[in-house]
Amino acid sequence: MEFITTREANLGKGSYGEVQLARHKSTGIQIAVKKIEKASLSSSKIKETLIREIRIQKQLNHEYICRLYTSFEDKTTIYLALEYASKGNLFYLIRKEKNLSEDTAFYFFIQVCSGIYYLHKQGLIHRDIKPENILIKEGNIIKICDFGWCVQSDHMQQRNTFCGTLEYMAPEMIQNKNHNHTLDIWSLGILLYELVHGRAPFTGVHPREISDKIMRGQIRFKPGLSNEYKDLVNKILVYETTERLPLIKVFDHPWVKNFEKKYNLSKQPPPKKEKKKKSGPCPYSRPGPRPRLSKDARPARKAAKGTA
Repeated sequence: MEFITTREANLGKGSYGEVQLARHKSTGIQIAVKKIEKASLSSSKIKETLIREIRIQKQLNHEYICRLYTSFEDKTTIYLALEYASKGNLFYLIRKEKNLSEDTAFYFFIQVCSGIYYLHKQGLIHRDIKPENILIKEGNIIKICDFGWCVQSDHMQQRNTFCGTLEYMAPEMIQNKNHNHTLDIWSLGILLYELVHGRAPFTGVHPREISDKIMRGQIRFKPGLSNEYKDLVNKILVYETTERLPLIKVFDHPWVKNFEKKYNLSKQPPPKKEKKKKSGPCPYSRPGPRPRLSKDARPARKAAKGTA
């Protein structure tokens, strides 16, 4: 592996290090290398979180999830060799376009749902779904990334770590209650709203203001949207976790069915029997026609992380 040293090769910088473009020597394939300085891992809790993230992401193999090919380290740095997504992330896209049509929103939303459905089938909860954590490759194919808050948890098991990004937090997280996979379903509803409106449904100047709006749950839609779209958002963003639309039923909702018919999409049949779950059922062999998008970009918003 060799690092690419041009200015464009610096892909970004996070809390614990930077991401740089590199090239696999024997194949020439470009990869993104996340470099984490060991000095930045100040507590055993942070180290445990990183180890868990690496362990989980290495075992994931799905077309809409960012691959972690390998990890290695030297005396000062830990290196994660990741799948490279050349078109940035979904947050940049939303800010470029201001807002997306329902057709384009469907194109990206159904891919994210497919990736999260796969995670849930593996007994995992992502817990930080948001546009910044959804990368875009050539062909506008999405790659879900950032598994720092991802945990193993089946549908009956409850977790209690306070984490995530405020605008995407479900009511049970705001209240610091136990949570399960339905936490991700709420975040998918927030994502679907933001794709079409250009912002999350619950915003404010101060964190308390945002939290209060989430708890009240009043959703305002811009004019001109289909009734099916509004119905889907309303059925996902439900306060009671047991009343939220299950993810499997999202795929059968009229809003999704309309696009399935419009673009003649074919669902992939689930495998007859899986010995080892590698690429859980992706609902569609293709998400729809590739949207035409503009080329400019704007800086990302600052994430509001919770604490473990």
